[in-house]
Amino acid sequence: MDRFDFSLEKQYDRANGYRTRSMLVIPLKDNSDEVIGVLQMVNAYGNEAQIISFSKMSERIIASMANQAAIAVANMRYIEEIKTLMRSF
Repeated sequence: MDRFDFSLEKQYDRANGYRTRSMLVIPLKDNSDEVIGVLQMVNAYGNEAQIISFSKMSERIIASMANQAAIAVANMRYIEEIKTLMRSF
């Protein structure tokens, strides 16, 4: 039994002739630690173009990217909230 539901990935693979072999999924969290999205990376490639597992270094770099993306998403949400508030006046 799988711990996670990968039915969407399998469906995508079938529809597009793709083969997901490795995956790294990191949550995007805002400053109150609420998950506001995810950053999903598929199929890390090694030196000889073979698909490999994501390395710890890759995980740290992508986690840093996820933090920056979360900040950007949260900022966009705040801007929209401010615009909505200003329109209400």
